[in-house]
Amino acid sequence: MGMMGREITFSMLGAGLKKPWVALADLVYPPACPGCGVSVGAHRGLCPACWSDIRFIERPYCEVLGSPFSHDLGAGILSAEAIADPPVFDRLRSAAVHDGIVRDLILSLKYRDRTDLAPLMASWMLRASDGSVAACDAIIPVPLHRARLFARKYN
Repeated sequence: MGMMGREITFSMLGAGLKKPWVALADLVYPPACPGCGVSVGAHRGLCPACWSDIRFIERPYCEVLGSPFSHDLGAGILSAEAIADPPVFDRLRSAAVHDGIVRDLILSLKYRDRTDLAPLMASWMLRASDGSVAACDAIIPVPLHRARLFARKYN
């Protein structure tokens, strides 16, 4: 009974050993906003100015094209574009409007080897999937052409 509350587990010890390495990494590579470079409290975080510039696409939106509506028209509503020219796919969805800081982050990931941005943006996409990712059978990447793969260094 005297040891209760004082027991040290290996996971606690491992977490304690990680802290000096994290502190050293933060000293060498201080956390900065990937959008503007301003210092932030933790890696993979945006500063308030960049965060407020992001326009996430939330409901209501077209169930086929994912384009946002200004007001809720009811469940299952489709945009005029999806009705007039139905696409060959079932559903398209974006996490945010592709402008401003979002556009800069996407271009940095694709063309400037900023693979450190992938976890941040993947979390946005997973949140926007509304459970579609959990319900799917497989996720298959579209492979890049060899020349692009060589230029980008990742797929």
